[in-house]
Amino acid sequence: MSFKDKWLDAIDWLDDLKDDVKDRRKATAAYLSRNRQRLDAREEANFLRQLALMIDAGIPFADALEVLETTMEGRGATLALELGNSLYQGHSLSRAFLNNQHRLSDVAPPLVEAGESCGGLTRTLQIAADWAELTADLRAKMKSAMIYPIFVLLVNLLLAGAM
Repeated sequence: MSFKDKWLDAIDWLDDLKDDVKDRRKATAAYLSRNRQRLDAREEANFLRQLALMIDAGIPFADALEVLETTMEGRGATLALELGNSLYQGHSLSRAFLNNQHRLSDVAPPLVEAGESCGGLTRTLQIAADWAELTADLRAKMKSAMIYPIFVLLVNLLLAGAM
């Protein structure tokens, strides 16, 4: 193999590497974008609890979602809009939740589907809201419980480094 052939192979390899890096950047950006759209556990619990209360009061799904869209802010309003659009397209509520699964926890869409099929939608929405609140409380407790050990570890590392 001549020097020119080796040089061309190296250039092809670098081009392939550059394309691979671009693809990984796009995939990472898409993943981070999806995570920014996800409701945190407290927002999700609030959304599901309000939806359950309105459905229990006899308000139709589409109207309840319109109310949520106007009263909630940010990601909750976007979720209400997307769910409403799915309902207007003729999808069931469970299908609308499955289409927006990237915005919710993994528990909510199957519970909505189960509640819709058995006729206990308001109860399952309340259970999903309770689950989201428990998850948020557990995360907060875990964060607060980890602060002191991490602080002690950092102080020990600094002292060991100073010695």
